[in-house]
Amino acid sequence: MPADWVGLMAKWPEAGMVKTRLAAEIGEQLALRVYCRLLDNVLARCSPSESDTYRLGCFVTPGQKCRAFAERFPGYAFCYPQGEGNLGQRMQAALAHLLAQPGAKKAVLIGADIPLLGREQLRQAFEELDSHDVVWGPTDDGGYYLIGVSRWHETIFNDIDWGTEKVLKQSMEAAERSHVSFSLLEPLHDLDTVDDLARFDFLVPEDRKKR
Repeated sequence: MPADWVGLMAKWPEAGMVKTRLAAEIGEQLALRVYCRLLDNVLARCSPSESDTYRLGCFVTPGQKCRAFAERFPGYAFCYPQGEGNLGQRMQAALAHLLAQPGAKKAVLIGADIPLLGREQLRQAFEELDSHDVVWGPTDDGGYYLIGVSRWHETIFNDIDWGTEKVLKQSMEAAERSHVSFSLLEPLHDLDTVDDLARFDFLVPEDRKKR
């Protein structure tokens, strides 16, 4: 049966390895707890409902933690290693894996850092892919929280300054040069700093909230 696919790009939760910008402000252990709440949030908000036709998988780094990740955060159709390379290379590999699934027509990748990302945005992304080659969900720092494709487009990952405010702009320019049509979803805020955390206080552990 044809199915659309959503893949989460996730890190194994380990103190000092996740949410490092946030950890510099609130400490590694609390940042780790926030990250785990973000992972729980993804499952709660993005897992398909009975009426959805997409399936949800996960790509984990480091790869040897896939089984442990699946046990700690059950609910994914699969957990697969992200592999080697920069972010663009790992996203290319993940999208290729999703599009290779039996009956796959469209594939979307998301991150865990967007507290308000949910099924509504995923459904909209798949709708946009009915009439566009690529869809992006912009963040306010120049990157994107979501990328979706209806077929393979390697060129949109070439010559991108990953981890900078140029990512989305360069990606769109690459698409235009290659005559790849694209659409943009509504911008959403990611969570990187203590100011961001104040905006999404439902992610603060209960024992750390101010009374």
